[in-house]
Amino acid sequence: MGRYGEKGASRTKSLIVLLIIVSILYFAAKVIPIYFANFQLQDKMRDEALYAQANRHSARDIQEVILVEAHNLDLPLRAEQVNVEMTPQGARISAKYSVTVDLTVYQLKLNLNPSSSQD
Repeated sequence: MGRYGEKGASRTKSLIVLLIIVSILYFAAKVIPIYFANFQLQDKMRDEALYAQANRHSARDIQEVILVEAHNLDLPLRAEQVNVEMTPQGARISAKYSVTVDLTVYQLKLNLNPSSSQD
């Protein structure tokens, strides 16, 4: 009689562990691509800040390049969220935006602030 109870408990534990693993994988599949795209945007900002003076780009030109990159990465970035400041030492580029991730049972809001400067 004791063996039947043990088998049921083992199945229940296995199902719970499987459910937790699937939940973690689902969460990772939804969130990691957004952070990866943000990292790529930040890399583009770094490149633009580094070569801004050499390419003789204006602040508006740099802002357009960043917006195009964000669009290509499917990031919800608007022109008013991108700040480009030209200094004698180079360019400072920053952005502030939010992405809402639909996790089916919860709406996760990620606040992202990529930036780069060449001083």
